[in-house]
Amino acid sequence: MNKERIPRWVFVWILLAQAFLLFPHLLRTPQLILPVALFCSVWRLMIFNGRWAHPSSLVKTLLVVASFTVIAFIERRLFSIEAMVLLLIVAFMLKLLELRDKRDLLVSVYLAYFVIATDLLFNQSIISAFYLLTSLWLVTSCLVAAYCGQQRIAFMYPAKVAAKMLLASVPLMLAIFLVFPRLDPLWT
Repeated sequence: MNKERIPRWVFVWILLAQAFLLFPHLLRTPQLILPVALFCSVWRLMIFNGRWAHPSSLVKTLLVVASFTVIAFIERRLFSIEAMVLLLIVAFMLKLLELRDKRDLLVSVYLAYFVIATDLLFNQSIISAFYLLTSLWLVTSCLVAAYCGQQRIAFMYPAKVAAKMLLASVPLMLAIFLVFPRLDPLWT
């Protein structure tokens, strides 16, 4: 099976989007997110430069088990919303280590969209909404960059295309917001 590789310049978009959307979560739980984010970013940069290899299955398993153990230790209540969000964020960061092809990138982008949505569980201010829209724009730019192919394009081209896509979706978002009824959150 021939898997299409991710162009090298797309990793700049990936790291930029990941750092930007992790910031609000970093303010809430810095004792876990910051070390894992730095670890994954450094390892990814070493893979990018050809100095290190992708982690083996054993290393990935150990990282997942260690992350789960640390989250259980930090949160005390393992099945709380905070613990589940933290588990999603750590999985999103660890996915950075095994990005090899566009399928992996697509999974990472889906995780990024969920991580963006999880911030709404803890903060619903207007400033947070603008921050999350910017995060949404960056993640969509990352996705656009990945599917531009190997052709040489301007670095900001994916950002422009993502902005046009998000602006085109505003009428639909407003219609859904106004038409659909308000439902109580599932966790109440």
